[in-house]
Amino acid sequence: MTRIAISSENYQGAAMDSAASNKCSDTINIVTFGTSLTNQNDWQRDLGNDLSSIWKNNVEVAKVASGGKTSRWGLENIPRVVQFKPRIVLIEFVINDSDIRHQIWPKESLNNHTRIIHILKSELPDVKIYLMTMSPALRLRRWLLRPFINSYNAQYRSISKRLGVGLIDIDLMWHSPDVDLTRAIPDGVHPTREAALQITVPAISRVLLEDGCVR
Repeated sequence: MTRIAISSENYQGAAMDSAASNKCSDTINIVTFGTSLTNQNDWQRDLGNDLSSIWKNNVEVAKVASGGKTSRWGLENIPRVVQFKPRIVLIEFVINDSDIRHQIWPKESLNNHTRIIHILKSELPDVKIYLMTMSPALRLRRWLLRPFINSYNAQYRSISKRLGVGLIDIDLMWHSPDVDLTRAIPDGVHPTREAALQITVPAISRVLLEDGCVR
């Protein structure tokens, strides 16, 4: 699976290649699984429209997500993901696993994600799974509450390679010189809808289009 960060200048080329190779004839179900970064801003609708317009298929993007939740909650809510019978599952729990108030240290986070991936693969043998690094935390919500968030993001990259699942490394895009983080993430954790549509959605679309249609 693709493990790259989006590059806006080659997005159009990927879209054209994906459209040309797409042979799916039915609905493509995607589940976004995670925290408030998944639950807020209703970016799933825009992602679905983006992919539908290129794949020429109906793409339905559901969310199983809640604010303040961690990978412990993720383990408990796998059945909610499975019920959608998705072809693609996008997972993100770093922002809360790395919050020291939850006391989920890297080893537990690693174990939880490994179990989530193994269970999803067992229940959905043909599913494609992607881990997503998301937008950064800023100011006190970064340095006081999430001092080790970079280690958790790095762990996602390691899990992706070790378990053979996809990685959508959106965190890299947020640190582009063109991004005004204080304006894009005014409360220090949650991006504005405008920022999510400008960074998160294109990043996800780019990697899914690169990987092509999911059978």
